[in-house]
Amino acid sequence: MPNLTPRLGLKKPLPAEWADISILNENYDTLDSVITTLGSDNRSTNFRKALDFPIDTRSLALTYTTGRLTKVEEKDGSTVVKTTTIGYDTNGRANKITESAGGKTVTTTLIYNTDGTLGSVTKAVS
Repeated sequence: MPNLTPRLGLKKPLPAEWADISILNENYDTLDSVITTLGSDNRSTNFRKALDFPIDTRSLALTYTTGRLTKVEEKDGSTVVKTTTIGYDTNGRANKITESAGGKTVTTTLIYNTDGTLGSVTKAVS
């Protein structure tokens, strides 16, 4: 009887057992069911694939400049995995948000109307 992995219960054959293709396919189906594609292009909500981990080991480091939040670093231990920077216009409104993770950068630009209401939002991925 195979051993099971602790989180997903994937079957691991014992050293003296033959690998059974049906067991491998069952493991692949299990992995496929927990990996979710969140998006594939700039029109999608997101572009990454993520695993749903039962324990979150990440922390946030917040940077404020003259009382405004200007940077958020998401860390796994001491490793920065995502950085978000926030820029402000002369009226103190957020006007540029840049998110960098996994070698990709998403820049969101907010344009305000003359009456101060939000007029448009654009996103660019690089």
